[in-house]
Amino acid sequence: MLAFTAYLDFVTLDAILKSPPDEGHKAFSQTGPDNARALLRYAAGEQSVNRFTAWEYAQFVLGIWIAATLFVGASTRLVAVVPLTMTLLVAFLHFRITPELAWLSRAVEFIPWTHDWLARGQFWKLHKVYEVVEIVKVALGLGLTAFLYVRLDVRRVRRQQKESGGRIQEFENPRMRP
Repeated sequence: MLAFTAYLDFVTLDAILKSPPDEGHKAFSQTGPDNARALLRYAAGEQSVNRFTAWEYAQFVLGIWIAATLFVGASTRLVAVVPLTMTLLVAFLHFRITPELAWLSRAVEFIPWTHDWLARGQFWKLHKVYEVVEIVKVALGLGLTAFLYVRLDVRRVRRQQKESGGRIQEFENPRMRP
């Protein structure tokens, strides 16, 4: 979702440059299209950095809360490692990757796209690292969710067996009656 909103920020600035508001037309024409684009891309990049940083803070809170909740239960103590691992991945992104991406983003926005600059290549490499870590976090979260859901379903079946004296109850589908 965050990647989509970041994408929309940059699409919006292209739309503004193609059809600037009447009040901004004079400022854009005085600045020149390349400078106006660089300034707007810089602003969109700053919004993205702020949005991603805020989401990382939220992930810290959620990760620690979920890990603590799972750790409290004796039967789920072992799986508390998963949200803790996810939180450590967030810490890696927050303290290593995001600041470097923010710095590189600020550096490359005012360099024309026609120039082959080392920082731009480094920015995209770090961007890929960020994406891969996000995919790993999502996979861990989906795996944990599936595990807990299946575990809950097994507990429900066992409880029904216990309540019915150890017999497995067959549920009749009313539509299947002769």
